[in-house]
Amino acid sequence: MRCVLAVSLLFTLFTGQIGSTGQPLTNEDVGKLLQEHIDAAVIVKIIKSSTNSFDTSPEALLKLRKVGASQQILDAMVIAKVSQQQANGGAGQTAREPLGESMGGISSIAPAIRASRGRICAANLAECLANGCAPSGSDHAAFNEVKRRQPITTAHPVVLRIPDDFHALQQEAERKVGSGGDIAADSRAELTNFQTSGGKVGEGSFVRVFGFLATVPLQTHPNTGESVNCGLKGEGNNDLHIPLAGDPSATDYEGIVVEMIPQDREMHAGWNTATLVKVTKQQHEVWVEGQLFYDNEHVVNDDQDNPIGGQPARMSLWEVHPITTFLVCPKSSGCSHGSKREWVELGTFVTSPNIPRE
Repeated sequence: MRCVLAVSLLFTLFTGQIGSTGQPLTNEDVGKLLQEHIDAAVIVKIIKSSTNSFDTSPEALLKLRKVGASQQILDAMVIAKVSQQQANGGAGQTAREPLGESMGGISSIAPAIRASRGRICAANLAECLANGCAPSGSDHAAFNEVKRRQPITTAHPVVLRIPDDFHALQQEAERKVGSGGDIAADSRAELTNFQTSGGKVGEGSFVRVFGFLATVPLQTHPNTGESVNCGLKGEGNNDLHIPLAGDPSATDYEGIVVEMIPQDREMHAGWNTATLVKVTKQQHEVWVEGQLFYDNEHVVNDDQDNPIGGQPARMSLWEVHPITTFLVCPKSSGCSHGSKREWVELGTFVTSPNIPRE
C-alpha cells in the first residue's frame, strides 16, 4: 500500500508541476524518473499527461536507452512530441508512426529483423525452416523458433486470468528483458519462474485461458509475410492473430493476443478466419490452451485514446502461441471452467445445428 501511495503521489506531483505551470517535461526529467526506478507504465502516463520539450533525436534517445529507458518509454516520448507539434500546427512525422520505422539511429527493429522482412525465403511452407528468414543462430532466429515451438501437453496446463496475470507477467518481463525489439537469445532463459494466480510459469509453459474474442479495433485476421513463415503470403501460410479479452464488452486494448500457426491448422476443423469471425459475432466464451510466448518485438499498446501506430492493440505482450486447443461454450449461460464436457470444438460449434445454444 505504501508503494502504491508513493507512486500516486509522484504522478500527481509531476502532472501538477508541468504543463499547467508552463514547465514542460524534458529528457532530463525522464532520466531522473529512471534513476529513481519508477515503473515504466507510470513514466508513460506522466509523458502522456504532460506538455513537453523532448529532444527525440537518435543521439538523445540512445542516451536515455543507456540509462534504462524501455522502448515503451521512448515510443511514448516520440508520439507525445509529434502530437504536440501537430496540435501547435507544426510539421513532423505522423503521430502514429512507430518509432522503430521512423528513427534509423535507434530503430527498435534490429538488423536481423529488418533483413528478414519484406522478402520470401522459401518456396512454400513445408520448406520454411524453424528460423524462418532470420539468419541461423541470430537473436531473431531464436525468436522465430520459439514462435513455432509446440508445448508439452501431457502436463496439466496452468490457468491464467485476463487481465490480472498477464499484467503482472508484463511487468516482470519488462524488468528482466524489456520490449520493442530483439533480445539476446540467451536472455529468453530469464523469462521463467514467474508467479501467477494459477502457479509458476515462464515462456514455453503450457497454459489455459478463458475469454471472449474482441472486435475493436480489429477482428481476427491472418498476419502477412512474417519472417517466421518465410515471408509467404496468404492466410494458409500465416499465423492467425486472435484478440482475446476477459470480458465480452472489452476491446483489444484490454486483452491479449492468441495465435494459431499455419503448420498445424489443417488438423483442426474450423481453424480459419471465417469461422473465428462467426464466433466473435456470437460472443460465446472460448477455452484456449497452448504455449506461453513473449512477443518482445512489439510494445504494449493499451491506451485506446492514444494508440501506437504499427503496434497491435493489447495490454500485454504475453501470448498463447501456438494454440493447441480451442473450444467454444455453446451456451449463452456459460460453461464450467473445470471440465471440457460442456464445450465443443471450434469447427463443430459453427457447423452443427444440434448443439444446444441456451
